[in-house]
Amino acid sequence: MNRWIAALPLCAAACLDAPPSGPGAPDTCGTVRSLSDQFDAVTDLWEQHSATVGGGAMILEAGPGESSWVITPWARLLDGGELTLALRGVELTGNAQLRLYFITVEDDSIGLQLQAGVLSVVIDVAGDTTSPASIDWPPDQMWWRARQTAGRFEWATSADGQEWLEQEPVESPLSEPVVVLIEASGDSGQAAVEIEAVNPDAGETACPASSLVDDFATELPRWSATDLPACDVFADERLLVRSDQVDPCGLISLERFDMRGSSVGLQVLEVGGGDCDPSFSMAVAFPDLAAEIRCLNDGDGPTLIGGLYGSDIDETFVSVDYRPSDHRFWRIANPPGTSDIEVATAGDDGVWRTLGSRPIDAAQLASGGINLLVVDESPDGVTEEVQVDNLNLVPP
Repeated sequence: MNRWIAALPLCAAACLDAPPSGPGAPDTCGTVRSLSDQFDAVTDLWEQHSATVGGGAMILEAGPGESSWVITPWARLLDGGELTLALRGVELTGNAQLRLYFITVEDDSIGLQLQAGVLSVVIDVAGDTTSPASIDWPPDQMWWRARQTAGRFEWATSADGQEWLEQEPVESPLSEPVVVLIEASGDSGQAAVEIEAVNPDAGETACPASSLVDDFATELPRWSATDLPACDVFADERLLVRSDQVDPCGLISLERFDMRGSSVGLQVLEVGGGDCDPSFSMAVAFPDLAAEIRCLNDGDGPTLIGGLYGSDIDETFVSVDYRPSDHRFWRIANPPGTSDIEVATAGDDGVWRTLGSRPIDAAQLASGGINLLVVDESPDGVTEEVQVDNLNLVPP
């Protein structure tokens, strides 16, 4: 079974609800174009190894056998997206390399590699590496651009970021969300690279949270499934999670989404036979806290709770007896024009009832991951099952 389960492809028309970012803002959302950094300070946009960030530059240095890199912790859509890399200085000796790669969860990749004065497109699928196009790199071409449209990988170089030399496009085998890797590798030489910016003029936002739509009819790569013993996660016309595991078991979205004026809703079919043992939660994970609605059983019967949780907050503002027919649909929302997180449920009648709300820092709302997780607080060797369906395909 493929453990990468996903939502339906691309946000399509739902992206049109994303907040515009100024004149000429693209009508796409959530692509690699939304990754923008001018390296004024360290941010959560990257995980890094031996990189120096700050003062308007990122510096990657590597000696023989060493590497220095940054990689995005969250995936973005490659198809329909574009990424511009503005270099300030590149010194590569021997076989040292500079790479700009787009990598899927299956470790397949496509991207640009500079080595020994040659800039190449490099594709790696299932360990089979090819280089279908390359050029002798003019050292004044310090701007690189990569984009993909309908499976066609296009790349270009520029001396000023304004006038571009379009290079030979290639067919891309990648359609899944990707993380972005920028790496300098010394190999048998020395690498010193200074990067001025990534997408310095980007104006794209994340997709609205409501655009992640999944009927769980099949497995598609926009989720990461937890890889744990006694934890099975699969889609078969609904999402089934079977767990005898105290660690969270389920799905975590590969992408982050914009919750401003948006929502996440889910149909809850069965949680441990209706007694909420094991517990099940739907959460939106922001940078510094998570908004969560959870069904659990602490010994006093099944309870539905909702709240805000993180290192600096632990606030449950909803706690009601859980009744499956009254709490068939769950929703976490940010009402337009507010900074509130609202928790609501609807019964089999499809009528929503707000259970509670709390304000949060409005800046948090721009970036949230979606988690669907099961926890068995008392593993006993018996696998319990949770069934849910229709993410963001709930009553209006």
